[in-house]
Amino acid sequence: SLLFIVMPFFQFNASISGTIYESSINNLYGAHQSGVYDYYFFDLFHYLFPKATSIQASEVTKIEDFLDYYEQDSYVNPIDGITYTVANDATNLANGKNLFIIQLEAINDFIVGLEVNGQVVMPTLTSLAHNGLYYDEFYSTSGIGNTSDCEFSSLTGLYGNGNDLTIFRYAGENYHTLAKDFKAAGYETFSLHGNTGAFYYRNYEHLRTLGFDRHYDLEYFQTLGEELPFIHSYLADEYFFNKLPTILESKTQYFGYAISLTSHSPYVPAPEIPTYDWGNLTDLATSYLNYCRYLDDSLQIFMDQMEAKGILDDVVLVLYADHTSSLFQPDYNSIFKMKSTELQFRKDLQNVPFIIYNEDLFTGSTHHKVCGTVDVYRTLSNLFGLTSQYHFGADMLDSEPSFIYSPRNLDIWYDGGFMMYPSDTYQGNETLYQMIKTQFEFYKYHNDLILRTKYFS
Repeated sequence: SLLFIVMPFFQFNASISGTIYESSINNLYGAHQSGVYDYYFFDLFHYLFPKATSIQASEVTKIEDFLDYYEQDSYVNPIDGITYTVANDATNLANGKNLFIIQLEAINDFIVGLEVNGQVVMPTLTSLAHNGLYYDEFYSTSGIGNTSDCEFSSLTGLYGNGNDLTIFRYAGENYHTLAKDFKAAGYETFSLHGNTGAFYYRNYEHLRTLGFDRHYDLEYFQTLGEELPFIHSYLADEYFFNKLPTILESKTQYFGYAISLTSHSPYVPAPEIPTYDWGNLTDLATSYLNYCRYLDDSLQIFMDQMEAKGILDDVVLVLYADHTSSLFQPDYNSIFKMKSTELQFRKDLQNVPFIIYNEDLFTGSTHHKVCGTVDVYRTLSNLFGLTSQYHFGADMLDSEPSFIYSPRNLDIWYDGGFMMYPSDTYQGNETLYQMIKTQFEFYKYHNDLILRTKYFS
């Protein structure tokens, strides 16, 4: 009987060698390939005896060959065969401005412009989208680390592997990050969040791994000597956003990164969250829309304060969401009064908004380019003319084609198509699908190899 357990174990180990699953095994794939019980033994073995993180010479060569592509000032894009340059018309366009990112908690893109029962759900966010650069095909690239994975991915240009909390397992001081590049250019850099600093080790890893000068957390707001409002034991977004402009007003040249909190699931009704008549929706959908409106009202407080202080024109404001709302399909269907397909629901729940706003620099426009969290670093680095060693991701302000994948379930989006990698199903042109599939396998293998070997740690 032991032989029947051991043989599939070795067969499975051999079958994933050299594939995207070598550095980061997907649990569903593992169970499907080797059987549930054999995979339990496989998983237990690797938990008890994890792979060595010491990097081998052959792995160094693979990683350095991979990274060399992302160090070039010009390169041939493997999807369309066209030569692109890192510098383009958007390079250093934001010179003289500050950058402030607002990472929105669990907001899906379908909320932008959404009207339910005669009411716009998020009028402030919708107005910012209409008056800025709005990308409606932007996808979350968070794995099981959710919000913290988004922080890591947007600031490094790398994906998490999908299975591990990246900021815990792969943290390290040698990553190249957006905050470090801004700091090198003379900007003051800081992040802000209403939770305790120990959560996700932000009070440590935002400084060490992500490279900020300072992290403002709950402990900071407690020093202000004011009575703090909480919603479900977390600092209320309304208070958080009300305090941000005062902090920004005290800075001269800065890059700030604020992370909202209140609109996180499970959307349990709370007396601090106003209720609206959204019509005949499921209870969860109703509560979610109430939380969305609460976040939107908090954003409006922030915008009003920025205007009143006369500092809004000096900042490029970037807003995007970290991950899905976690609604269920019946809740989604009740909002749109339809019976959605599984594919449409799956796509829309991973689609989150992305907006760049500064009316001095940009007129309102909507862009349908497929992009995602990992593109944030390169896009903003180029917009501010920073010197970055690596150019991971694609520049959203350029026309270069790319693809985005979800480390969590290996869905892949690209201009002209969509695929679910584990089941090898796709929509769109077959030739393009095969090309994207090959590029995805190459990229994910090396991305996860960088993490597993702790190359940048």
